[in-house]
Amino acid sequence: MDEAQPISLYTWFSTTWGQSVKMAGMSMTGSGSGSFAEKGLKMRRIMSCVVVLVLLPTLGGVVRGQDVKPDDLKKRLNETRAELQTAQDRKAELAMENEKLSGRVRELEKTNQAQAAQLDDLKRKAAAFADRTLFLSTQYAAWTQFIALNPSVRMQWAIFEDTMAAVDVAKTSAAPIFMDPDWPLSAKE
Repeated sequence: MDEAQPISLYTWFSTTWGQSVKMAGMSMTGSGSGSFAEKGLKMRRIMSCVVVLVLLPTLGGVVRGQDVKPDDLKKRLNETRAELQTAQDRKAELAMENEKLSGRVRELEKTNQAQAAQLDDLKRKAAAFADRTLFLSTQYAAWTQFIALNPSVRMQWAIFEDTMAAVDVAKTSAAPIFMDPDWPLSAKE
């Protein structure tokens, strides 16, 4: 049997490409109809170059006419299997890590939603306290102004305060009339 003669990449590519183009019913010049045929031809050329570049190292010994020993093939096969097993293990490891991270993301999203709800509640309460403070400030300012303009009412108010302060609150079950801790909210409009 003759030894295989080394062939150039150009010779191999042109013969292989020419046969595949003839089987497809196209000419090598790419004179198809419109740009679609040209794009398809360009894509086929690119894909065949990629295939050649991928297969060239693996078929290198056969193309060059070298004898490949079975031991070398077994060694390469075992190396490839080991690499494949390592890649599969790493893929499984990454999948588990991805699942853990997905769970952590879901947990953080729930926490974020809870904190957003809490923040909205706090903003609502702060706005209510600001409204209450404004109401009490304006009522106090109006009361102060009213007392300043009416000296007889001021005297009656002072007597009322002194009288209520003198009453022992512990002996009576009712709180003083003028001390409603929920006053702005308990007032009915």
